[in-house]
Amino acid sequence: MSHPLADEARTLDDQALAHAINESYRELFNLQFQRGTRQLQDPGALARARHQIARLRTVQRQRAIAVLAGVPLVPVAPSEPAPLSPQKQRALDAAAEADAAAEAQAAAAQAAADAADDETAARDTADATLHDLEDDTDTDTDADTDTDADGDTETDADVDAGSDADSDDQPSSDQPAEDTPSADQETE
Repeated sequence: MSHPLADEARTLDDQALAHAINESYRELFNLQFQRGTRQLQDPGALARARHQIARLRTVQRQRAIAVLAGVPLVPVAPSEPAPLSPQKQRALDAAAEADAAAEAQAAAAQAAADAADDETAARDTADATLHDLEDDTDTDTDADTDTDADGDTETDADVDAGSDADSDDQPSSDQPAEDTPSADQETE
């Protein structure tokens, strides 16, 4: 059984294969340098780099042997993947159906949330419009305030106090009369 990376290497031409080998050696050198300075995060990367170099050099060696034998190897085009077993196909189909159902459920939830947001926005707009209309058509419904001819607003208490102040000749029952002599002062 061949490895996917080896199959990929077989699709390369001779120059690209040589370049890939050179790049793999550079990567291995950098990984070894990182290990030496204790900056290497993934120690398994060293083994993977060595294995990749071995794969690439194996393909290169197979081509060299084929040329010496007189049977040149042509780079192999990537093959079509093997058909899936019925069990794997059913599992993939079930996973796709589950994903589609979850996606449909999420879309329905989003649509419901959008509708609720739209309804709330419409209600807020209607309330604001109604409030603006009430402000525009607000007549003098407050019984405690009146506007006089000068445009000044007076409350009913101001009007009552003003009527008491206007009648200086008749003292109110709350204020003692200062100008009129009392009964005690007249007898003297």
